[in-house]
Amino acid sequence: MFRNTVLGPWLDLRSEDHDNHVLNFMLQHQKHIDNPSYETPLYFEIDKHTLEFGRREFWLLTGLRFSKISLKHLEESVSGFCERIFSGIERIKGYDLIRVLQSESFNKMSNEDAMRLCLLLALVYVLMGQELRHVMSNEILCLVDDFYAWDAFPWGEYMWREFHDRVYNVVSKKRKTHLEEYIKLGPSYTATYSLYGFIFALKVDAVEGELSDWAAAKVQDMMLKSASWVVNGIEHGKVYQVYDRVRTHIVRITEGTCTCRKWQLLGLPCGHAIAVGRKRGGKSPSRGTQRSTGSSQTQNGRPQNRRVNSQGSQRSMPFGYDPVNLADP
Repeated sequence: MFRNTVLGPWLDLRSEDHDNHVLNFMLQHQKHIDNPSYETPLYFEIDKHTLEFGRREFWLLTGLRFSKISLKHLEESVSGFCERIFSGIERIKGYDLIRVLQSESFNKMSNEDAMRLCLLLALVYVLMGQELRHVMSNEILCLVDDFYAWDAFPWGEYMWREFHDRVYNVVSKKRKTHLEEYIKLGPSYTATYSLYGFIFALKVDAVEGELSDWAAAKVQDMMLKSASWVVNGIEHGKVYQVYDRVRTHIVRITEGTCTCRKWQLLGLPCGHAIAVGRKRGGKSPSRGTQRSTGSSQTQNGRPQNRRVNSQGSQRSMPFGYDPVNLADP
């Protein structure tokens, strides 16, 4: 049952290691930006490279939905699940979930309530990284009553905001405090900071740099559908016209845009962009293509909106074809 929910794919994690040293290395190289919004990506400056990790990368790696968040309709609601399982407890924490999970009553629960318990544990205390003493919001507890509403909820947006709030400038904010404590205590002082939010997405991005299976399947599907579309060049290497058997769209390779707007909105190349890549002689479906690791240029003090993988890393794509990297070298 759990595997069929929106969090089901995360049962297939290949590693449970925190990789603290990798995350610390990344965050020590994070560029400090004042007053960032949720639209502002995290930038990491490593060995003359500027790496970007924003909403698009978070979405590609997790495959979780992004949309407007609204839980106001549940503010005055009462969770039927909590009334059945946690009767008399006003502030439900992770400790309460663990206590029930390890008790005999868990085996007597209905399959639906057992899954609700596991969904809350996985979301709040595993993926979101909250401590077990954290009190869950009433809205989330009410949301889990309805499996359809739970799966339809924009968890990508929800997790991204929590991640962004907790991780952005986390090291630079603590640096002054760490220096002051080091002056007081000397070498015996150990500098620490806490991380919350879906930090695992950043770890996967840093270590593996692969699209989620969901995103890769999405690109593969668009590649198949666009196989017979007609492409005509307007300005060689820059602008193309694509007829998809229904409408005609304009793809601007150097700008990364298409008049269907899917490329801009989703961060994934649309079928029209993929058709252009095929027309221009994209690699045959055999092996993955390696992205450039050259340094990213800056404009007005801000890194260019381009993803650059360090250390010659590869991003696996369906059939080994990389339709994102369409521009001429």
